[in-house]
Amino acid sequence: MAEYKMEDINIGDGVYFKLDFQTNYDLYWTVKPKFDSTLEIEVNEMGANDKIFLNIKDVYAIEKRT
Repeated sequence: MAEYKMEDINIGDGVYFKLDFQTNYDLYWTVKPKFDSTLEIEVNEMGANDKIFLNIKDVYAIEKRT
């Protein structure tokens, strides 16, 4: 898994991650606020509407949108 820093990710970018407890991790997650080493991300597509907090260490890819 690639290692990213908070500076690599902007609000509005997409992030890809995998967590055992999150089943729809492969959808279009968007970064909202950032706090220290935590990202608040949300998905709102294909009937899914969810928001979680994600540690920067769990990100394996970034989709630049900003």
